[in-house]
Amino acid sequence: MPDFNIKETQRTLKEIEALDFDIALFSHGKPKGLKSEVTEIWQYTEDLRSAIHAEFAKGTSPMAIPNVIKLPKYKDWAMYDEWLPLNAWRILLDDHMGPYPWRPNQ
Repeated sequence: MPDFNIKETQRTLKEIEALDFDIALFSHGKPKGLKSEVTEIWQYTEDLRSAIHAEFAKGTSPMAIPNVIKLPKYKDWAMYDEWLPLNAWRILLDDHMGPYPWRPNQ
């Protein structure tokens, strides 16, 4: 997610989730999965956002937050350890600084 527009990604996932289908084709990771996995991806972004906000509430430095957060529910996902801090940075920056200003149509 480091270069995703998070809010638009979540909006798109919700639109996809509302469609009538059984199998989803993914562009990253495994090639296909179930509709429930679309929901899991959306939920991951929400869980990560909640964890970020919880750290802010504790007074954790914004610079430390991406390396402090743990989401054990997703620990078995491929590349969890490698991508969690980067995903946290993206959501943290998007929520608190806005989307990339140099990218059109955001």
